[in-house]
Amino acid sequence: MRQPAPSAGRQEELPVSPTVGCLVSVLIGLMCSLAFFFVLWFNRQGQIVYGAEPFRTTRVWLLRGAEGRGLGISKTRPLPGATEDQVCARTEVSFYFIGGAVAGADTDYCECYARSDAGWSLAGGCPE
Repeated sequence: MRQPAPSAGRQEELPVSPTVGCLVSVLIGLMCSLAFFFVLWFNRQGQIVYGAEPFRTTRVWLLRGAEGRGLGISKTRPLPGATEDQVCARTEVSFYFIGGAVAGADTDYCECYARSDAGWSLAGGCPE
């Protein structure tokens, strides 16, 4: 039985070298593992809070109550005119429910804080 001769001038090559393919596979495996452990951690902690500076925070948390399941996201930002001893901050809260949504659940509010020896304390609502 005679085997076909290799075609002249045509070489079959892999799109990337085996070394690069192996490294890409390992990196994809690491990223998937990290994503898996992040989801487990988030499920246990229930929230992620990022605050670059005081009164400028973003918070994402899981909703698991009688109202329903989903995500809550709040963003707090200082209002203009803040001083070293007093700051007013507006917080916007949004809810994203899985399944039926609760009408009117989203809200926003404003609070002022004053600095004391013990830190920041609530000084009341924002002036209109």
